[in-house]
Amino acid sequence: MKTTKKLAAALLALVMLLSMAACGNNTDANPDGSEGGNADASGEKVINIAQPVEMDTLDIGNMGDGYTVSMATGLMEPLFRQDENGTPQPATCESYTVSEDGLTDVQRL
Repeated sequence: MKTTKKLAAALLALVMLLSMAACGNNTDANPDGSEGGNADASGEKVINIAQPVEMDTLDIGNMGDGYTVSMATGLMEPLFRQDENGTPQPATCESYTVSEDGLTDVQRL
């Protein structure tokens, strides 16, 4: 009886060890031989992001759920960002000018 339990325990341990080894994955190298990350055919690094829903709209004013806002944040870059003092600073645009009457502004991209 004791030898049967020992044999069963040893067999179970062996099965667990083999199943854990089968779950392993060598993530250090890509199929093309480059190391780490995902690379497309041109060799550029690629990030794939999955979301559980599709984007409802690209209109920022109509985005209602957090997933759509999260995806849009990764797609869109604003023309200006605020610095630590809250002053707008150019982000995407190289420079900008404002007309004397303040009704027209021009951003150079």
